[in-house]
Amino acid sequence: MYVYKGMTMKRLFLLLVFSCMTIAASAQYAVGNIPVIKGSRVFVEGEKIPNADVLAYLSSYGESVADAWTRDRNAYKAGLGLTIAGSAITWCGSLAFTVGLVIGAGTLITVPILGMTGLPTGNMKPAGDYWHNGMSSADIMIYIGGYSILTGLAMLASGIPVMCVYKKRLNAIFQEYGPGLASDINLSFGPTANGFGLALNF
Repeated sequence: MYVYKGMTMKRLFLLLVFSCMTIAASAQYAVGNIPVIKGSRVFVEGEKIPNADVLAYLSSYGESVADAWTRDRNAYKAGLGLTIAGSAITWCGSLAFTVGLVIGAGTLITVPILGMTGLPTGNMKPAGDYWHNGMSSADIMIYIGGYSILTGLAMLASGIPVMCVYKKRLNAIFQEYGPGLASDINLSFGPTANGFGLALNF
């Protein structure tokens, strides 16, 4: 019985040594412990890292790296803001333009009907007033919608390229320096890139 226990302990020891050798060879990252960038925000293990902490980390590589990150991040956010605002203005302009067309079409249809059916007083002035008011409202809505659409498209045309260019620059900085944000070395058991098991996190 004593020999059996000894053999069991030896097997467990050999298994543990073999596992450690495998970990050292593969050096897996634990799933979720890899820093990721979403837009201009950095996340580690699903938690947002404050930009001040990111800047403090990047400053260890030199102030130029931190300055480049700040410049590119601000430009990206400006491009994103232009894109969102341009989309909203274009949508609102399209709605106003459509409403103007509907009002104009309604006026074109209803005024002749009023004229053909006649009015109780026999006076066509109310129908003429309706025509004037309806077409004026339609013109106003169409002009507002048209100018809004043009403004929104101009904002999109400037915002989207800025956002894409500076997003690419942010990604380049992050790919070069970002992985070090999760630099704490620890050994854990849990989900890894290849399933469950022991993972060396660094």
